[in-house]
Amino acid sequence: MPINSIFSIAKDDDIVVITGKVVRQVKEDEFLVRDNTGQVLVDVERERHFGVAIGQTITLRGKVDWEPFSAKEVKAIDVQVLENPSQQGTNPAARADVVSIQTVNTRSKDGEIVTVAGRIVRRVDSDEFMLRDESGEIKVDADFKRFHNMPLSVGQSIIVTGEVDLHWLDSGKDIEAQSIQIQQLPPPPPPQAPTEYVVLPIRDIHERGQNGDLVTFTARLENQIDVDEFLFKDDTASIVVNVDPQHFSQIPLSAGKSYTVTGSIKKTFDDQAEIEARIITQMLESHPPSAPGSSPEIPISSVYYDCSHGQVVTIAGTIIRHLPPDDLVVQDDTGAIVADLPAEKFKTLDLSVGKFVIIHGAVDKKPDGGDEIDASQILVRGRPE
Repeated sequence: MPINSIFSIAKDDDIVVITGKVVRQVKEDEFLVRDNTGQVLVDVERERHFGVAIGQTITLRGKVDWEPFSAKEVKAIDVQVLENPSQQGTNPAARADVVSIQTVNTRSKDGEIVTVAGRIVRRVDSDEFMLRDESGEIKVDADFKRFHNMPLSVGQSIIVTGEVDLHWLDSGKDIEAQSIQIQQLPPPPPPQAPTEYVVLPIRDIHERGQNGDLVTFTARLENQIDVDEFLFKDDTASIVVNVDPQHFSQIPLSAGKSYTVTGSIKKTFDDQAEIEARIITQMLESHPPSAPGSSPEIPISSVYYDCSHGQVVTIAGTIIRHLPPDDLVVQDDTGAIVADLPAEKFKTLDLSVGKFVIIHGAVDKKPDGGDEIDASQILVRGRPE
């Protein structure tokens, strides 16, 4: 429906569908949407998260709201983003509405609505993380109820629009997020990547592995060679692993500990194999070979990026929240995810907040990106050292 038709023929409580461009944010949950016939105020409700942001082209279905002596507006029921500014090949930092983090820290006032672009460099807790651009960093408060289904893990590039919150005691500032756009996802796995990881001896990787092969091994970390190179050794051989410090900044790597590493083979000039790490998981001393699925745990962020619908995986993390009726929210150093528990199956387990659990189950991909895990097995364990 053309937007001008809302004002000429639509009645209060009519359901309408419109397509237009978001041109302005009026309040935390209100935006102006414009097409070639006019513009209308859209209320997206702060309890919901549609990822609406300035510059997007959207199609929305909503209900007309017409109060006496006021203009008509539309209360959104659902929103589909057709085009993001980031999909137009532009640098997000070059968008007219994006300001530097330094500008927010030095000039923005309490309560001001700002938009910043950067990379998540550290998680503070289930709601908060540190965002950094070339000018500095700032804490972002992303309300768990609104954003827990978004893959907001360390290393993720995002655009955040939100309200500046000034700390009166220390004059520090953070941003209370109102909308978040994912800007750069890690590259998808290559077509030849297996959906089930087979743990190989390091000797076989040297003798049979080809450049670019995706392999998995379990070994002891011997020592750190350089800022991004580590030497691992199992009972058959040793191998150098290249670890991107930015991607694995939240995973402590300690000499003497055992880890499961998944990565691609890189052949050196003398035909020696090295590994470009993609997933690193510390093995738990109390974790027997017969643990759920008999497969190594993967980071929670990998469920969003690397796994397909129905794929059986094992994750490990801390329970940070319960969602009625039978869901848990589990978090590790890379992100958080909802685990869907069959009713009554795990009632004898102590699944209280703060417990460290190992969960085995099938990935349930959602159209809105809010992936979950349908739990089939759960072990409650002590925390890894």
